[in-house]
Amino acid sequence: MNEKPKNIPASEEVDRVIRETLGGDYNEVHQAGDETVSIQVFEKKPEHIPTPEEIHNMFKELIKGEYRETRRLEDEQGVYLLEVEVIGKTPGETIEYGYMRKGRHGNNNETSQTGIQTMYYQYGFPVSGDTVASLINDKWKMIEPK
Repeated sequence: MNEKPKNIPASEEVDRVIRETLGGDYNEVHQAGDETVSIQVFEKKPEHIPTPEEIHNMFKELIKGEYRETRRLEDEQGVYLLEVEVIGKTPGETIEYGYMRKGRHGNNNETSQTGIQTMYYQYGFPVSGDTVASLINDKWKMIEPK
């Protein structure tokens, strides 16, 4: 049976996933039977690249205290990697916060989502880490620790 594609309304969850995946708006989903066959997309706006000041503002919001910048890597678009270090609460503990811009960069640095991750070290050895913030549709979203 050859059904003509029809427009279907997207649920909130489907809408959110489509917008996050596409990085922008879309205008309709065509469906044939139970199988989605295409999505028509509005023209995608250029991706926002955070400035060093915006990145440091996020660090300040996350850390709420003193930190020191330990590494910064840039390309023609701006900062793609920025790492800062914080003294932990227990002896021998340091916490590294690392910003990375979405994309493939030099030194084998690659990520599919612009965000900030943490890495906890005990006497110089990594013990845990997590993603603490992601840039989604040009807005920072804080991520609760697991």
